[in-house]
Amino acid sequence: MGNLWVWPGSHYVAASYLRQHGSDALFDIEHPTYPMASPEQVLGRAGDLFIGHYLLGHNMGGNTSEVVRRVVYFRLHAEDHRARWRDCVQDPLLEFEPARISLDRVR
Repeated sequence: MGNLWVWPGSHYVAASYLRQHGSDALFDIEHPTYPMASPEQVLGRAGDLFIGHYLLGHNMGGNTSEVVRRVVYFRLHAEDHRARWRDCVQDPLLEFEPARISLDRVR
């Protein structure tokens, strides 16, 4: 019924691509040509919250029902993000230090 689809780990792939080609290459990526994992459908119910990285590849599925579906996107960012966005798109956890620390503990 038109659920959200995501490409797991694609935010890391995108960041790697932008490190290699420069941050401004972001403006030329309409449909990514770099390899990504198979997409997965995000299943949820009305009112559910999905938090995903802004570089995460995502798309909507076709709504095959009579039910109207709506999605609201909010983009959160740290203070002074606009001044350092080029660094942020090359390092997906730059503004998310608690997440970086948590992931480092798991590794």
